[in-house]
Amino acid sequence: MNTAHHLAPLLPTSWLQHLGQLSTATQLSQALWRSAPKLFSRDAKDLLQQMQNAAGDELRLHPHGAQLILQAQRQDHVDSAGVHSSRKHWGLHAIHLIAQHPSSAVWCGPWPGKVAPAQLTPEKLLLALGADTSQSMLSPCMACFSLQADAQQQWGVTGVFEQGLLSLHIVRISPWQHLQATPA
Repeated sequence: MNTAHHLAPLLPTSWLQHLGQLSTATQLSQALWRSAPKLFSRDAKDLLQQMQNAAGDELRLHPHGAQLILQAQRQDHVDSAGVHSSRKHWGLHAIHLIAQHPSSAVWCGPWPGKVAPAQLTPEKLLLALGADTSQSMLSPCMACFSLQADAQQQWGVTGVFEQGLLSLHIVRISPWQHLQATPA
């Protein structure tokens, strides 16, 4: 059962499309920026440059009230002449949304079940996102469960609570997939 559709009203479409998917730095930077340009302080070219200049294989972006964790995978390639090269493909590994914080920007988009973060409980979060209750862990301060994104992708979701939802974390838990080209 595909339960990721419950996240669709909450997040920019391309964030969900790229979560757990590898693509080129150009494809990913353009998709992330194009889906939510007002959330980023830089344009797509600046995002691409950050990715190309990243010292390691992880990059954290901080659009307003969110943190996007990008990871790179190096893939070796041998062309027909026997020349070896290594290419870096980037993917969106995790999305963290800040719901309540006294000194930090909070996510300004909608929340699960159209309920204000201060009113969300672990049980309400679980139900709003359509998670399988038999495969979840709930406590007064945390909800942990998985969502089936599609046939190949599964995401881990954690909600942290203290007088309502403090933060929501969505992380790929399936192996990386290569983003399929979408028809024009």
